[in-house]
Amino acid sequence: MPVWYYDKKDLKNSPSTQAGLTYKDETRYRMEGARFINELGKSLGLSHNTMASASVYFHRFYMFHSFVEFPRYVTATCALFLAGKAEETPKKCRDIIKNVKELLNPQQFNTFGV
Repeated sequence: MPVWYYDKKDLKNSPSTQAGLTYKDETRYRMEGARFINELGKSLGLSHNTMASASVYFHRFYMFHSFVEFPRYVTATCALFLAGKAEETPKKCRDIIKNVKELLNPQQFNTFGV
């Protein structure tokens, strides 16, 4: 059973740092992802509970996977989609992607592989 409380030692030894990302960059990516979840959630009219759940999913995901391997904006969007389902405030994929395209620049949006 996974434990969801992490020491600083665990945070500094995440899959991203093992893949060569600095702790400072990982922290920045985590903040950017959480900020993006909030911006996207507000643009979709989602509740704070949904956005908070999405942030938790986002941070937990990156305790097992690397930012090098999975783009943060894609993961943040998926976390918000999943949180919408879990919190019973679902949004359609096309609506989410439409808002993502408005919030991100073309280079960031290209990480979605569209």
